[in-house]
Amino acid sequence: MMIKILKAGSCALILLSSNAFSEDLLGVYQKAVLADPTLQLAKLKIQVGDAQQGQAGGALLPQINASGGISKNYRQFESKTIDNRNYEGMNYNISVTQSLMDVQKYWNWQKHQKITEQYQAEGLSAEQTLLFDVVDRYFSVLEEADNLLLVEKEKIATEKKVEQLHKQYAKRVIKITDVLDMEAELDGIKAHEIEVQTNFSLARERLFELTGQTLGDLKPLSVDINYQPLTGDINTWIEKAKALNPDISAKKKAIAVADDFIAEQKSRHLPTVNFRFNHYMTDTGFQGTQQPKSDTQVIGLNVTLPIFSGGTTYYQTKEASYQMEMAKQEHIAVLRGTIKETRDSFLTTNASYRKIKSSLKFLESARKSRDAMLKGFKHGVNVISDVINSETRVFTANRDLLQAKYAYIKHKTRFKRVTGDISYASLEEINSWLQK
Repeated sequence: MMIKILKAGSCALILLSSNAFSEDLLGVYQKAVLADPTLQLAKLKIQVGDAQQGQAGGALLPQINASGGISKNYRQFESKTIDNRNYEGMNYNISVTQSLMDVQKYWNWQKHQKITEQYQAEGLSAEQTLLFDVVDRYFSVLEEADNLLLVEKEKIATEKKVEQLHKQYAKRVIKITDVLDMEAELDGIKAHEIEVQTNFSLARERLFELTGQTLGDLKPLSVDINYQPLTGDINTWIEKAKALNPDISAKKKAIAVADDFIAEQKSRHLPTVNFRFNHYMTDTGFQGTQQPKSDTQVIGLNVTLPIFSGGTTYYQTKEASYQMEMAKQEHIAVLRGTIKETRDSFLTTNASYRKIKSSLKFLESARKSRDAMLKGFKHGVNVISDVINSETRVFTANRDLLQAKYAYIKHKTRFKRVTGDISYASLEEINSWLQK
């Protein structure tokens, strides 16, 4: 089932320059991608995770070191029967160490693999959040601009009526109370205009916060759009959100990280076994004494058995267990929040869809009522308060329709975000709803 809006409540915005609304949704997104610090931070965290994973993996590989030196030796003797000696010395050492059994290093490597995966999930979350934020803030600017335009139209129309009523009162056609009622209505509109102007400025500031630059004109929403309700069983959507939402995925990875951290701390109780090979060459001996060149090779195994560390390992394991519980509680909180947001966004999207339908009917009937009231007022059948109320209903219907359209777009985008279904293609679809 679809609705096609061909007229009524169009997105006529405040013209900010002679070339109005040149920036579309995709253009704003490209600026936000380059400027959003949250997204940049998420990308850097992934790079940090890769580097840490490489370090942890490197600890499992052979460690090869080489050292060497040369020396100039001067050997003097107190005895005159022995000649002093001057000679050069040289030595070098090559050592190779390979962990044969070091469970702590293994679990540290496993942990950092999962940390990288956690950062990748958080990075995807940041990307999807940015997509939603661009849509939300872009259309918030359009919505507040439309609200401001409606108030301006309402104010101009009311000012004309006040002027007409003053002329009619001068001819004694109407009572002074009719004039005062309309002037009071005008004062209320002017007061509301101040609030709407503030909201419009705040909406643009929120968009500036996202892009880091003051944008020019934004392309408005087209008046010819097909709005469709969300379909399917809500519980099916919830299961999809559980499987695809990157925030949930990141928290699952955090639990896996905590589990590996526990294993890493427990493994501190275990012995470590290292293979060792050394090749040493020197032609100098103790205190630099000259001796024939010698080569020495040593092959061996080093076994280290932790016996007592003052309780450090015990408390490190306890800390890791508490971190595991924290990760589980955070996962539960995100899971419940995702379920709630999936239900909320599903229901509010379809509620906005239904409100668009009802607002169209409301606007049509409000216009007919206003036209009838104006005719009745001209013939003395209706009083000015009837006209004011009918005009107010028309502007209210227009405002309701605009709010319903913008709410539909925002709620549907939020639904796609929470179910993990939002992508650049989603942005392209919404961008096609803007005026060309």
